[in-house]
Amino acid sequence: MKKTLFRLFFLFAVFSFTFVSCEDDEEKEDSLYVKFINMPESGFTITGIRLLNMGEAGVHEDPVGEFGDNILKNGATIVPGEHKFFTLNIPSLYYAYYRLTVYNGEGVQVYLYDQEGYEASWDGPITHWGSDERQVEVTLGIDDITGNIVVKSWAEWSWIEE
Repeated sequence: MKKTLFRLFFLFAVFSFTFVSCEDDEEKEDSLYVKFINMPESGFTITGIRLLNMGEAGVHEDPVGEFGDNILKNGATIVPGEHKFFTLNIPSLYYAYYRLTVYNGEGVQVYLYDQEGYEASWDGPITHWGSDERQVEVTLGIDDITGNIVVKSWAEWSWIEE
């Protein structure tokens, strides 16, 4: 009886360890550590970043659904030349679009996508592809034709530069 009880306990322990290990792997695969940089040549301070998870990377579609809440918490901002780190819930091999809000230089917040004549429904992607870390860089400026504040350039890399 003791041997049977010991075997059952041993099998339960092995099963539990295997199950917990799988959960940890899934949790790690569902999170992406991001360094979000407002490049030094950028002309505006970022006051808001909102995400919309899209689906599998490589399948680029127009955003469908609602962008989430601002991931910059408690009045945090990213001035030109600075960065913030985030852990985002983007599954491995998936991507999200982001929308930005900035100060216009006169203390007024501008939702880029809300400007008259703004053509993009999103400002850039964040892709969970290649590693569980991502570096995202944006440069903001004024569009010469519309006068809108726009993302002049963006990039993302599957590593974080120190």
